[in-house]
Amino acid sequence: MTEEEWSRVLDTNLTGAFRVCRAVGTLMKKQGSGKIINIASLGSFRALKDAAAYTSSKAGLVSLR
Repeated sequence: MTEEEWSRVLDTNLTGAFRVCRAVGTLMKKQGSGKIINIASLGSFRALKDAAAYTSSKAGLVSLR
């Protein structure tokens, strides 16, 4: 896996979710309520062959609170 591939997957799956949560969280704070539901995969709990970036990004998403 190249570093570019690693970065692309983490930027899409983890950083993208963080950015959305931050933007929506600001709006929910202003209105006083709301819920954010992030969906990961079973890959976040075990390694999958040739999917280090994917499983790492999904594990990070599970930990994003």
